[in-house]
Amino acid sequence: MGLFSRKKDRAKKKQKQTAPEPAKPVVVRNDPPVSFFVAPGDTLTGHLRGNANVLIRGAFEGEIEVSGLVWVAEDAELFGFVQCSDAHLAGKVGGTVRAEGVIDLNPNVECRAELEYGRIWRDGAFEKPPAPEPPAEEPRPETSEATPGS
Repeated sequence: MGLFSRKKDRAKKKQKQTAPEPAKPVVVRNDPPVSFFVAPGDTLTGHLRGNANVLIRGAFEGEIEVSGLVWVAEDAELFGFVQCSDAHLAGKVGGTVRAEGVIDLNPNVECRAELEYGRIWRDGAFEKPPAPEPPAEEPRPETSEATPGS
């Protein structure tokens, strides 16, 4: 008979094993990290270019060319040219907004801008982009064939 019994060791291991703890809930925020911010009451004019997400809560007039999201809050104003990956428009917007991905139009947006987009989200659903117009046919020049002997 040995000093150590394997049966007792196995019984102790079974007693020590407990049910795994339930996973803790993960909090997910939908706020993207903002690299450029126009605060309420501020008015900026100029040209913004870079790899950034832009949040406008004040007023901006000019050009924005970014690889990220442009978010125009409900009380904000944006006038000019915008080139971005996605846009959320909720305030007053004028000029041209060109998004490679999605433009999200808030029901309260006052939009007087030309929109160019991959997809548009309006009233809780995606809309299809307008079909591109077919290229105009160029008129062919009329050729006069000369008849022999005339």
